[in-house]
Amino acid sequence: MSIKSLRRKRRKRFRSEHFVVYLVTCKTPNHFYVGYSAAVKHRWNQHTLGVGARFTRTHGVARVQIVKRFAEREAALREEQTYLEAFRARYPRAIIKGGNDTGPCECHPR
Repeated sequence: MSIKSLRRKRRKRFRSEHFVVYLVTCKTPNHFYVGYSAAVKHRWNQHTLGVGARFTRTHGVARVQIVKRFAEREAALREEQTYLEAFRARYPRAIIKGGNDTGPCECHPR
């Protein structure tokens, strides 16, 4: 799939019966990306090719850690917001593994 075709498809509205919140581990250590999508495969292709979010273009994507499905868009957006607030408040190691908080990396001080 080419970058041009991904950009073209991005303009179309995806109608889906489920909505997904996902957490991506980035190639840069201690960096994670939280996203929401109705077309997960399409969104993952965008991230891997570098036409997704600016954050994943900068830090690269390694793998998906958490995927949660929701029947309603609003519920998915609320869950995404919950993750984002947890990331802002405290380093999310406990969310992913239940491990200890090691703090953010040196490029993003608190």
